[in-house]
Amino acid sequence: MARSSLKSTEVQSRFIRRLREVSRGVVGGIGFGRLEPKPVPALLIVARLPRNEGTLAAAAAAAGADAVVLGLAAPGPGSVTFGDLDAEREAIAAALKAAGGIPCGVYVGTSADVAPDAFTALASLGVDYVSVLPHRAPVALLRLPTLGCVARLDQQYPTGPIRGLNEIDIHAFEVVGSRPEGSLAGFTLHDLATYRQVADSARRPIICGADFALGQPDLAYIRELSIEAVTIGFPADATADDVRARVASLRQSIDQLGAPVGRGRALEGPTVVLPRIQPRAEEEEPDEDE
Repeated sequence: MARSSLKSTEVQSRFIRRLREVSRGVVGGIGFGRLEPKPVPALLIVARLPRNEGTLAAAAAAAGADAVVLGLAAPGPGSVTFGDLDAEREAIAAALKAAGGIPCGVYVGTSADVAPDAFTALASLGVDYVSVLPHRAPVALLRLPTLGCVARLDQQYPTGPIRGLNEIDIHAFEVVGSRPEGSLAGFTLHDLATYRQVADSARRPIICGADFALGQPDLAYIRELSIEAVTIGFPADATADDVRARVASLRQSIDQLGAPVGRGRALEGPTVVLPRIQPRAEEEEPDEDE
């Protein structure tokens, strides 16, 4: 298959566009009519809701989340289970309406096969993007121009396919590495190394999953990896007030980090490495006495 056949002409997902803004960083205007650069946060906040409920989506949006994520065919926190599209359609539609205009994604799990038609239906409902494991994503997903495609990876995912995913039209990576039993409650070296493993290979914006608490020093480490967004989860019994409080606290911490690193991971096209030309050494002149 020709490489060009795996590329769409335009990204229509609003969340993917926001990720690319963070990836580019703060860039000023060019020319005589120079404009002030648009403020860009150091990291975007994605709230993965514990239940597909409009009240939770509204709370996350009001507190400053940049996107919310709903569940489909996946286990949720605790005893929560997200059903297939027939079971979740009405709840997803209600959450989309309640989210107040911020992008809404769908986390696609492995509890049931999700047919290509289901992705088309999600796009028709107004879902902005999907986060899906590459081996559970039909190739037809690349043909849906309005639906952002986020490849969800764990720490065991080999780097070879990551390089291949860079060359097709997935729009971002989400890192959701598992944590060993007995891990500390907060951010650990294991978590940092998991994010770094993907950051070294990926040429698309990166979202890191963080179900644990994140303090401002932790967020600073994540920012320095040039990661563009964090996904936070909630307990199964979380209320709208719980969601609002955690998102607002995280928003405040991120706003204090300043501008994003902006390493341009969102730029498309092949990476060109130019040869390094060493300056020619000057020949030493012979001494006059010789």
